[in-house]
This record gives sequence, structure tokens and C-alpha cells, in this order.
Amino acid sequence: MNNGNNPHESEDACINVNQDQELQYWSNKFDVTKEELIEAVGSAGSHADDVETHLRTQDKDYFAAL
Repeated sequence: MNNGNNPHESEDACINVNQDQELQYWSNKFDVTKEELIEAVGSAGSHADDVETHLRTQDKDYFAAL
């Protein structure tokens, strides 16, 4: 749950691919390149949970190491 300090931790967090700091944060969190993140957002939408689900379905081993 988001306590107001970190918008990235919100249940309804969205990824803004037009902001470099957002790209950096989310690409690090999901361990993907910025380009892969932009592609995932293009396919799944900007909601972080949807992007995470999309990345999981694209690479079954994606979260196995996390």
C-alpha cells in the first residue's frame, strides 16, 4: 500500500514512458531495457501491474530469478 511517499509503490501505479526517471525506475524494477519497457507499455498499457503481467507472459523465466 502506498503511504504517499513513493508513487511507484501505489497499487494503481502507472508508467510514464515520456519521463526518463520513470523509465529508469521501472526498467530497473522489472530488469528490462528501456526499449523493452516501452514496448511492454505499448502492448499492455501504462498500468504497472498490467506491464508486469505482460512481461511475465512474454518470458516465463522472467521472474524465476527474482
